[in-house]
Amino acid sequence: MSAADRLIRWSTAGAVVGVAAVVSYEYASNLVAAHGETGFTARLIAATLAANVAHGLGHGLIGAAVGAWPAVALVGSYVLMVIIRGAQTFSGVVSVSGNTCQADPLQQQAAQVFAADLAVDRIPSIRAIRAQLHVGQPRAQRVRSHLAALAAEVVDLPLR
Repeated sequence: MSAADRLIRWSTAGAVVGVAAVVSYEYASNLVAAHGETGFTARLIAATLAANVAHGLGHGLIGAAVGAWPAVALVGSYVLMVIIRGAQTFSGVVSVSGNTCQADPLQQQAAQVFAADLAVDRIPSIRAIRAQLHVGQPRAQRVRSHLAALAAEVVDLPLR
């Protein structure tokens, strides 16, 4: 095998591993972000998954399987964490004393962030809530329900 052939093989392998790493990183990043993780932790998880898959590809199919098992274990544990968190109920009411309720701090923040929308009787979409508050789908749905209840209370108030 000539030096040119070896160079072609190594550059091809490097390109395949590089593309696999980028695609793997993008997929892992989107997956982690979809489950509500942001910032440095999300980038670190995605980079770890991509590095394991890319490293495994450099050693053939068996190497890819061995290199990917930590990624599979990490994704599996992350999915279990999401399932466990989803099973916990967040009622939105932290404590009740007399007739006064104290809402979940996130719901209070949402009421402040979307005050302009609520003032014109517009309830923000779940996508807008997720983007502004950096929360997952179930939490955004609960926040939207709370905002809808706030908007209904404002409409039902008698005018002075």
